[in-house]
Amino acid sequence: MAHRVIGIDRHFSAEEIHREIGEDGHRLSVGTVYNALRQFARVGLIRELAIEGMRSVYDSNTTGHHHFHLVEEDTIIDIPPGTLIVSEVPEVPEGHEISRVEVIVRLKRLDDAQEGAERRRPLATFRRSLQRDLPKPTS
Repeated sequence: MAHRVIGIDRHFSAEEIHREIGEDGHRLSVGTVYNALRQFARVGLIRELAIEGMRSVYDSNTTGHHHFHLVEEDTIIDIPPGTLIVSEVPEVPEGHEISRVEVIVRLKRLDDAQEGAERRRPLATFRRSLQRDLPKPTS
């Protein structure tokens, strides 16, 4: 199973890995696949992304980066490095520290009427609008 998820740049669910293993003629329970993926995540070989509540998707890219979630296609895409910058985070409760910050930007398709009049904004425009909407630092 490790060769399917470690060292390959991909996003995947436990169910996808379970299906792929079954197609290769191997038999493992979905629970065993989940347990193995959680162990891989625990030791930092992959990252677990919480998508839509309790559903998990895994990412073989363990570097700090953000994601687009294409809701209708149920697809995860990496946001290119440096195009989304989180410049401020809230004060952390006493006794805690931030381990990492992950942003998942959920996208939906424009309907045909909207798509003709309003094209998708380039990432640079997205970045500027996101920075504009962030709270200004207080001195």
